[in-house]
Amino acid sequence: MRGSKILLLCAVSAALLCACADTPPPADVSSGGEEAPLLSVGGTALGWGEVAYLMGNAADEYLLYRDIDWDGMIGEVPARRYFLDRTLELAVSAHTVGIKAAEMGYELTDEEEGAIDWEIAMEADYRGGREAFLEELRAAGMTEELYRFYSCTVPALSDKMLSDLFGPDGPYAPDDRALLAYYRSNYICASYLFLSGTDAYGETLTGEQLETQRSVAQALRRRAVGGDEDFFEMVAEYGQEYLMSLSPEGLPIPLGLFGTDFDAALSALGENEFSEVVATGEGFYIILRLPEDPDWFEENKEAIWDSCAFEAFSEKVAEWGRGLDVAVSDDFYRLDPLEMIAAG
Repeated sequence: MRGSKILLLCAVSAALLCACADTPPPADVSSGGEEAPLLSVGGTALGWGEVAYLMGNAADEYLLYRDIDWDGMIGEVPARRYFLDRTLELAVSAHTVGIKAAEMGYELTDEEEGAIDWEIAMEADYRGGREAFLEELRAAGMTEELYRFYSCTVPALSDKMLSDLFGPDGPYAPDDRALLAYYRSNYICASYLFLSGTDAYGETLTGEQLETQRSVAQALRRRAVGGDEDFFEMVAEYGQEYLMSLSPEGLPIPLGLFGTDFDAALSALGENEFSEVVATGEGFYIILRLPEDPDWFEENKEAIWDSCAFEAFSEKVAEWGRGLDVAVSDDFYRLDPLEMIAAG
């Protein structure tokens, strides 16, 4: 397999994980508003602006790979409840990082604080200058201090803790056994033929156009299952997805990359079995599961290590977070995430 080319997939997967690391202020930073707190985590109250900020982060991480059906289900819960639960998770994770960093003696250097100053100055310039930037924050119920913490300080502290605690010489560094277990739990080797469910302008196909694309996918699957044509050549000729065009003969697919329907179909297959046509919001997939590729694992162990170490760090943060006092007001679960994100 073309192992080097799929490093891009690992980078995408790692980016999705890193998007989950956005988090709020330590115990000495509080909400700038006068309203009753929606949440209290580790002794720090969060008001509307902070919750809206975290909710926006939760939506952004989800939108990296799929659209939001606000009236549908995500997993086994309604979409709106999913984003409320995810916002609470991010809030707890945030305070955990801030509190544990202080307890364990992690702090940012003057140089790192200067880099954050520069980053915020560039953001302010992009938004029309410092005063316009501050006014935008005030309108969203945020302060510059909270923005700094959420956007810059906690991610920087997380990076330091991750590198020190889970790096090669750290006390929680994953060994080869942990890396292999992570790989087998999070990747399945496959090739797939994808037909897009959108037009040239990115608009979702409907009606006759959508049914035509579905019929084409079903016809291609019949040809693949019939065995008269090489499936990898079919992927290269008919597939409409960039990553698979680089490696039509297959590669390890990170679970979660294409959504739960894709994952369920792939996981249910035996080696060298074809799926039925899998319809998702993005289009139609015909999946061929392939044998495990140990060479790819060895060639990409460093990239896998990055994701494995981050997952281990996230699990440790969750473990620490279970020791915090968390209070959730009734008003929190009355919020409408769609309205809050639109307002923000």
